Amino acid sequence: MLVGMKFTKIVILQSIPANEFQSGAALLRRIQYEVQQHAPWLAVSLVDCIGESDYRAELAKLAHNAKYKDEIPIIHTEIHGDDLGIDFSDGTVMEWSEVEALLTTLNIASGFNLVTIFSACFGAYYMKTLVAIRAASCYALVAPTDKLQPNEILLPFFNFYSTLFQKADLGLAIGSISNFQLAQGRWIGKTAEQLFEEQINRYIDQCCTEEYFPTRLADLQRQATADGKEVDVYELKEVLRQLNRDNISHGFFDTYFSIKEIPANRARFADLNRRINDRLRALVLSGGYVL
Repeated sequence: MLVGMKFTKIVILQSIPANEFQSGAALLRRIQYEVQQHAPWLAVSLVDCIGESDYRAELAKLAHNAKYKDEIPIIHTEIHGDDLGIDFSDGTVMEWSEVEALLTTLNIASGFNLVTIFSACFGAYYMKTLVAIRAASCYALVAPTDKLQPNEILLPFFNFYSTLFQKADLGLAIGSISNFQLAQGRWIGKTAEQLFEEQINRYIDQCCTEEYFPTRLADLQRQATADGKEVDVYELKEVLRQLNRDNISHGFFDTYFSIKEIPANRARFADLNRRINDRLRALVLSGGYVL
């Protein structure tokens, strides 16, 4: 198990039409077997969410129990989905941004320990909501990038949960499911740490270079003109330089890892923040960046 991450139960939220194979129920039986063998203290449950209101209510209840009872769940959602969101068995839908808002509350209540699994077509599109300018809605995400075939659902998760319980290592479990081949796309698993570091490095390489500065400057000049303000290019560059440094050194980190709500995360993810700041200092000295 990754250092600093914990869970006390697994909750399968299922919304599959009655005339289709109930994959959540089949998965429940397999997880219960693994739990009996390796983690008898762990609670496992299945909740049928007919519509989006049921899903909201269940996530709200889980957030309450996480905050006041220290019950930390792995949330495994068995449902249909597409690039826009998830589709419930009663025909209602929920966009990924709406799911994000609910899971962010749960993740903070869980002390930033929430593992979110979407066994849904295009579930990895949820990853687009995990951006450095907002609080992360989960500690780790597992989902497919494309359409799932019925015979591609259970076996990867049998292996995932078997590895999780037998090896007690979330990283190995994520690796095990990532190795399964799909007819379309692939399974993807990422931790919040990995996603954050990838985004910050991409932001530095794409948005903080001297080459990119004229483009950024033009955008800011247009905004200033629209606001009836004059722009001093040198002054604006220095303001932008300081803004980039502040965001990269601590601003994005404090937001993404919910430092205000969970102060302990500063120490918990200190190694990640140190790596980013080491790179920042090296780039400042190297030149070529507006840092």
